[in-house]
Amino acid sequence: MAQSRGPEMENSDARSSGPDPEYEIQTGAFKVQENARDRLNKLQALGYDARILTLTHPEEVTWYLVRTGTFFDRKTAEQAMAQFVKKNRHESLCQSLEPILSPVSDNWMTQFCNTLWQGSRKMGIALTEAQVSQMACHAAQLEKWNRHINLTAIKGPVDLARKHFLDAVAIQPFIHTRNGQWMDMGTGGGFPGLPLKLLNPEIRMILVDGSRKKFIFSNM
Repeated sequence: MAQSRGPEMENSDARSSGPDPEYEIQTGAFKVQENARDRLNKLQALGYDARILTLTHPEEVTWYLVRTGTFFDRKTAEQAMAQFVKKNRHESLCQSLEPILSPVSDNWMTQFCNTLWQGSRKMGIALTEAQVSQMACHAAQLEKWNRHINLTAIKGPVDLARKHFLDAVAIQPFIHTRNGQWMDMGTGGGFPGLPLKLLNPEIRMILVDGSRKKFIFSNM
């Protein structure tokens, strides 16, 4: 693994003419910007090329996500994170592997998250920052892939949030108390199966679709 600053992280510049990187390591999510900057400085002192991303709640609560590394496939990313955890086991660093948010603009992401938060709140369903972040990553990847292959006729941050994600979230009251195995027939871009799995990590969700391209996307 190669890091853009140091030996562990893959350098995206080396493959700028190839496919877009898909994953990065998140080392913390903070409500206080100064705390995020402290984490950023700590990572940079350790030799990592770290950065801060922002995720803003419609009620003006902003989360500051501190991330490092760019990886082109999940296997390489998982290996990188395992080495990152091992090397920094004595440091107070939390780690999770997250899809890159960059396929869309900050404004696109803000519109999506605001629509998702407002719509779920009207349903009486409280989504966590982590759940919104994961759904935003899913939406961003769907928007990116949809530029090249037709996965869904629904496009744009507001329509994706309302007609795919909130439609899936609306099923939550009927599923959250029933653990077990579920099957999403004709999942398309992963709906409603993937958002429901994010809300209910304890259940087993099987995604089924007759389209090969949609099946590949949903199993990324």
